[in-house]
Amino acid sequence: MLPTAPVPPAPLVRVLHADRGIEIVAAPGAVWIYDRHGHCLGRFGQVGFTIHHRLADAGRLGRDRIAGGQGPANAAAWHRFCALMLEHHTVVVPSATRPSMPWVKEDRSDG
Repeated sequence: MLPTAPVPPAPLVRVLHADRGIEIVAAPGAVWIYDRHGHCLGRFGQVGFTIHHRLADAGRLGRDRIAGGQGPANAAAWHRFCALMLEHHTVVVPSATRPSMPWVKEDRSDG
């Protein structure tokens, strides 16, 4: 039997909000949202999600995490993540950046 060729990694989807310095990076299994300084404002993936304070606020407050949820991530968690990103950072997370969720068999609703 011939060896199979390695599967190339899936391309990343990048959404830039240059006017606000926000970058959204999406891969098939996760999405990360960064501010202009490269600080992660939020991430969503198979094991859950986390919303972080902006760097200046984290230093002032002495904590980085605003909210989070432990996995397995599903459509409800995705909607909560998007709502929290809007509430805390006024970032609209495009539905096109939603990670595929092959680990969730019962939930294929769009969000």
